[in-house]
Parts: sequence; C-alpha cells; structure tokens
Amino acid sequence: MIYSTELANQIQESKNKYLEAGIHENVKFVSARVDKSINGNIFIEFKFEKDDQTMTCLLYTSDA
Repeated sequence: MIYSTELANQIQESKNKYLEAGIHENVKFVSARVDKSINGNIFIEFKFEKDDQTMTCLLYTSDA
C-alpha cells in the first residue's frame, strides 16, 4: 500500500478517545497492572484519563 497524501489531507478531525503524546495538566491516574505478554515478557501498564480520553503507558522489563 502506498501512502496517499490526498487521503491524509481529507482527514480533518480525529474523534478518537486517546490523549496525544506530550505533557498534560489535570490528568487522572486510573490504574496500574503488572502482567506477562504472550511472548513471556513482563510489563507494567499505567492508565491515565482526562476529559473522557485515555492514555496507556507500557513499560517492559529488561533482561539485563
């Protein structure tokens, strides 16, 4: 598939429920969990919310 600048220019507004990357004020910390991925890597997941939008941060452990 080739990237289409014409199609990209037609997209004017995003109505997703995810926070954009960056620094945000008045964000609510919702949850944290530790789990193992399907390939066996252990990770910790942090969830944040602001104005009905969410942001999830996954951090994987290093094998070092």
